[in-house]
Amino acid sequence: MNNHQKKNGFLRNVATVGLLWAALIGAARAITVLPSDEGGQAIQCLTRAAGPLPVSEQLMRENRGDHATFLRVKLSFDRPDQAPKVEVLANTVNEAVHDEVLKYLASYRLPCLGSQAVVAIQEFHFSPLGTAEGKPLRAAALTSDLVRNCLVMPKRNPDAPNLGPKYAGAIAKIFIQASFDGDGQVGPQTKIIYSDAPGALENEILAYLADYRMPCRNSGDKPFAFRQRFLFSYDGTKPAHFKTSELSLKQFLGSVQGWQERPAFFDFASMACPFQVEWTAMRPVESNGVRELGSSDPNRAEFLAWLRNMELTLNPKLTKQLLGETLVIDVPCGKIDLQPSPLPVTPSLT
Repeated sequence: MNNHQKKNGFLRNVATVGLLWAALIGAARAITVLPSDEGGQAIQCLTRAAGPLPVSEQLMRENRGDHATFLRVKLSFDRPDQAPKVEVLANTVNEAVHDEVLKYLASYRLPCLGSQAVVAIQEFHFSPLGTAEGKPLRAAALTSDLVRNCLVMPKRNPDAPNLGPKYAGAIAKIFIQASFDGDGQVGPQTKIIYSDAPGALENEILAYLADYRMPCRNSGDKPFAFRQRFLFSYDGTKPAHFKTSELSLKQFLGSVQGWQERPAFFDFASMACPFQVEWTAMRPVESNGVRELGSSDPNRAEFLAWLRNMELTLNPKLTKQLLGETLVIDVPCGKIDLQPSPLPVTPSLT
């Protein structure tokens, strides 16, 4: 932000007859680090033993009793032709099932793995009414340290063009996805993933992003990707926000479409509970932004992935107005246990 920015977060607004200038709101803070494309692509080429996890029905019954059990692992892939190193993060299964899962994991390979190692988290759930289920591999979360310590943005703000009176009282949003894959002198590759702004403003934002640099990068470093929101207020209009900035998990889920209809099991005691998550509404444009507040814990990877797909129960107008807005979710100790059942049940959050 430049030296003329006011403390309330708005740049100076100037209005004349027939022309409007836009005020840029908080763009420097609206950056979300994205998982590495390289790691995600390598995970997509995963090969493993043919068929499902070989756990017999008898062994399943002996293991689970009347309760859901799970095994959560951290997988480190160093070579395309070798099995991953396995670290058990959390485990409530018996020894026999534990051994079967580790044998199964020994068949994993990432044949398209490049020179960079890939770390992923995976969970196996064993529910009373289901079968052994290996969840998708989740690439280990990245931190925002590179944004704070390396990403250099232009000292100026984007130059918003003069606009006609039809934009009076409007809010314009532009969401950019950018990635660095060169050395410290190479700018990012950029694309617009959502915009309701005029074309002249979009072009200015793309030109502005072309001046971004990451001087700490060296040739051959992992690609670094992020999403950034640019929010413009015309004629001093204030953007929409959530009524409250913080909700309990139960309150949050009460505002989400159809979460009870999707099977899920999460034991927060295995995730260093209680904890907080910053959640940014991006559906249906793309996956929501989810970021742990405080210390990060790989045990939360599957839960965070679940939150990324949540869509709020809002009409289309409100959905658009709240796109990119953020709130904090307080996650307690306890469990979410939504298992498929032959009989109608009322899902519960305990």
